[in-house]
Amino acid sequence: MYIISGSTHQRLGASLAEEMDAEFCGVVNRHFPDGERYIRVLMDVNGQDVVVVQNTFPDKKIVELLLILQAVKEAGAKTITCVIPYMGYSRQERIFQSGEARSAKAIASVIGGMCTRVFTINVHTPEILQFFGCEANDINGSREVVRYLKGFGPDMVVAPDEGSRDRCTLAADLLKVPVHVMKKLELMGARRNYFWTSKC
Repeated sequence: MYIISGSTHQRLGASLAEEMDAEFCGVVNRHFPDGERYIRVLMDVNGQDVVVVQNTFPDKKIVELLLILQAVKEAGAKTITCVIPYMGYSRQERIFQSGEARSAKAIASVIGGMCTRVFTINVHTPEILQFFGCEANDINGSREVVRYLKGFGPDMVVAPDEGSRDRCTLAADLLKVPVHVMKKLELMGARRNYFWTSKC
């Protein structure tokens, strides 16, 4: 098995390779003079299981991920697993106003078309997983986040909307602090978080 990281997660990729007793595969990752990206995988992954770790934020990281996936596919990998610690564009999983792009579907469907399976971490909403068109799973990282946050002694957990209530309630329970949920209002056709909270 080979682990390949894009530029967003070199340390995570190396740690994952060590944890899984896999090879950490280097990548030549540079830009042409016109700004376009060049990708080359440095190990022979033909017939191998490959895990690619990369965020999809900001936009240029999507291109980087797609080029890595294409390089691995062209090199003949047996399976390609994509791990996306932060899934950019996941907040637009549905159409709110006529004419909008469903960004989450656009990005996920392209990535999923190049993979055997995908893992996201605390994706915005589980609905997004179906957009990949391949086996897709979301990993709940809340307990790890809580372990990190405990060192700061937080007084409260704030959920940005109703959709994040369960996740934030779990974190608040583990931290033994109250949780508050923000409510969304539409102001002049645009969704906004309303800055008062209601205690759960």
